[in-house]
Amino acid sequence: MPMSALWKNQNLTHITNGFIYNSPSQNSVRVDEAFDGSLTSSFFNYANTTKENLVENTLTTFSHKSNKTTVWKGFVNSGFPLFPEDILVRYGAVFGGLVRRRFHEDLVAAWNIMYQGAIPVTVYVNNCNVMVGYDYFAPELRTRVVTEYFNIQA
Repeated sequence: MPMSALWKNQNLTHITNGFIYNSPSQNSVRVDEAFDGSLTSSFFNYANTTKENLVENTLTTFSHKSNKTTVWKGFVNSGFPLFPEDILVRYGAVFGGLVRRRFHEDLVAAWNIMYQGAIPVTVYVNNCNVMVGYDYFAPELRTRVVTEYFNIQA
């Protein structure tokens, strides 16, 4: 689904737009995005994680500065979690109220969870029970990440 994400801390501001493909049945998330004049595709393999919850990632970059493709593979702390269909039940979500989000005319429900038992995440769900975005705070980076989905149809 189309998405927009913003990461911001004292060292970095990263705004990206693109598409996210979340597949719990295949233990993977693929993110195709455009930022800083480049196109990238990240494939996060959640079937291959470390004990520190780092996820195998294959990052392919197409830069405007070169006609060569760059491929990097390694383990990362993914900013694009694998969210199962039963996310609210699985993570013991607590209702946080109705809020207004960009790209959505109607109010959406805010649900608070602890992803991996350690990361506070707010998941936003519309009146069709479709996730329309999520926010989280990464304490070690002192960073707040806002991810919004748009053009979503149930």
